[in-house]
Amino acid sequence: MRSKRVDELALVLRKAREAAAGPFAQAVAGELEGIGMGEGEFRVELSAQATGPRLTGADTVAFQIRPNHGLPFAPVAETASGGELSRIALAIAAVGGGETLVFDEIDAGIGGQTAHAVGETLERLATRAQVLTITHLPQIASRADRHFRVEKLPGDPTHTRIDPLGEPERRTKFSACSAARSS
Repeated sequence: MRSKRVDELALVLRKAREAAAGPFAQAVAGELEGIGMGEGEFRVELSAQATGPRLTGADTVAFQIRPNHGLPFAPVAETASGGELSRIALAIAAVGGGETLVFDEIDAGIGGQTAHAVGETLERLATRAQVLTITHLPQIASRADRHFRVEKLPGDPTHTRIDPLGEPERRTKFSACSAARSS
């Protein structure tokens, strides 16, 4: 049997989530629009957990997007392509933040102007957090303060070697390096 205090705390958490859901969704939508996700239609759906309160509260939180006009909103996990998932993760990180953000091939499925927009967003994030990005796109790598070559070394087991690139190598190796930027 649940205690009255658990129910009270679950209600406080639900009210806080309800208050934050709209502004959070609006901020994420703005970020999505800036990185090539059309109208940036994004929303947060809250629903009560059938089993009652758990450690994370009594709600289920789902992120939904509308990938194209005329389509209904649908869960991100069921609707977004790999490239879209990367950009949604970037938009959420841009809004929610953290002290260290790691993006592994955030450039999946993008190019051209969208790659420039993603690079600008990563650079903006790096003014307030340490941002590590593994990328193959020069539009993104060129915005970094530091670059590293990451190599897999064959063997049993396989090892990875990471070497910092000097200024001459930075200019010639963007397509084969990982970019890192720290605040």
